[in-house]
Amino acid sequence: MRQSQIVFRDIGDEEVLYNPQTKAIHVLNKISSLIWECCDGKQSLEMIEKKIKEKFEVGSGQDVKGDIRETINKFSELGLIEP
Repeated sequence: MRQSQIVFRDIGDEEVLYNPQTKAIHVLNKISSLIWECCDGKQSLEMIEKKIKEKFEVGSGQDVKGDIRETINKFSELGLIEP
């Protein structure tokens, strides 16, 4: 689940997260932004993978689940989501 104090903004071609506790700004690409939006505690890894595959062109050899896990782990390391 996303931390409630994290601010998400779409500023044209980029999406950013702002953590008021650390005063850090994190720029997201389109896929990590979609993953962020899905971090609501209700969506499974498979659901997120399906959304990514529907919205983006993904190569057959791409480890989408691994990439999702890596992104979620990074969000957690940065204190953006609850562990």
